[in-house]
Amino acid sequence: MKFRLTLTKLLIIIAIFAFLLGIFGPMGPATLIDPKPKLLPNEQNRINHPNGFSIIAPKGWTSVVKTEPNNIYSSIVIFPENKARFIPSLVAIKYKNSEQAHHLTNYSEYHKSKFLNFEAMIFEGRAVYYHRWHVIFSENEAWYGIELMLPHGKDGTRYEKVPDYWWPFLNSFRIDPVVVLKKKDEVGC
Repeated sequence: MKFRLTLTKLLIIIAIFAFLLGIFGPMGPATLIDPKPKLLPNEQNRINHPNGFSIIAPKGWTSVVKTEPNNIYSSIVIFPENKARFIPSLVAIKYKNSEQAHHLTNYSEYHKSKFLNFEAMIFEGRAVYYHRWHVIFSENEAWYGIELMLPHGKDGTRYEKVPDYWWPFLNSFRIDPVVVLKKKDEVGC
């Protein structure tokens, strides 16, 4: 029996190979990014969310402000510009309601603590290829969260806790007043 390679069969083989490479791709240095910011936080790199919160991004990192009205939260997602399979990320979140925040903290891995003088629930531990640090806290009935995801080191080392160089960024989170613009007829114009 002869094997006849048609264009369709070739395309299927290439698609399967590409899929497997995407899942089980190389784990070498090119797929990891050093999660250490190069400089300390600078107010010029503060990312403001229209829903009243902000955080400083590491210099040279990209940020995406998400404000979709149907989502259960609004967020600022910060990540390096370099593309790699495993990248560090910093996310600041404002939850739309307390139920979502309470649901997350019901897991036994969260423990009570303080963060920026707020009573908080914190998780710190392993999340597959990452070290995950997540805090949830409230201020004036609004619920906020911050999540830091750090890929394990290039040499296979794993983080046991948040490295000291990340704390200035985590502590840069700020709750800002939301400015509500009034219609012209409401301000007497």
